[in-house]
This record gives sequence, C-alpha cells and structure tokens, in this order.
Amino acid sequence: MRLARLPLFCLSTSSLVPDTKFFKHYSASNKLLQLMEAKDRETITLKNLRESANLTQPELSRRMGVGIRIIGDWERGESIPRFDRAIALARELGVPLKTLARCMGLDVAKIPDDLPT
Repeated sequence: MRLARLPLFCLSTSSLVPDTKFFKHYSASNKLLQLMEAKDRETITLKNLRESANLTQPELSRRMGVGIRIIGDWERGESIPRFDRAIALARELGVPLKTLARCMGLDVAKIPDDLPT
C-alpha cells in the first residue's frame, strides 16, 4: 500500500535549536551538527541526514537489509518506513526517532522529548 505523497521538508531553523543539545548528548557527528546549526538552512531532509552520516543509498540499504528503491521512496516522501525500520534507520543515521519523524512530515509537536539515560 502506497501512502499519499508526504512533504520532503521537516525542520525549520527555529525548531532546530532545542534538538542540537539532544544531538550532542547522543554524540552525533560534527557534520550533522554543522548541518543542523547552519543558519542558511531552512529545512533538513532525510537525504541530508543520510549524506551527513556519510552513507550512500546502496550502503544504507545494505546495512538495513532493504532495497535501494525503498530508501529512495523514503527520501522522496513517497512512503514512510514501518516502525521497526524507522528505528533501524534512526540508529544508522545517528538521529533521534523524533527528528526522523519530522523529516518524514509527521506531526510530533505534542510528543515529549526523550530524556537522556
């Protein structure tokens, strides 16, 4: 079943500021932090996150055990991953699930942030 086309963009610079501390806590790469802190960036896409993790679509698909086409569908907003695949995707990209959900065009406004353990 295909889902309706979702927006490719998710994070405005105004909503990135609180997430930066969360990313630092989870030791995200410097490249990802620079991407999120860039003032000239209006949005972050799944493709930006994948490239920030220095992964190609074939590498990411191999590491996750899914087809390259599926990764492309996610990046174009033509589909969203199942929850188990979203967890694996967030792990591979080094980002919180909430950030990943925003990039997929999902409303996470009323979902509380995870507390560091």
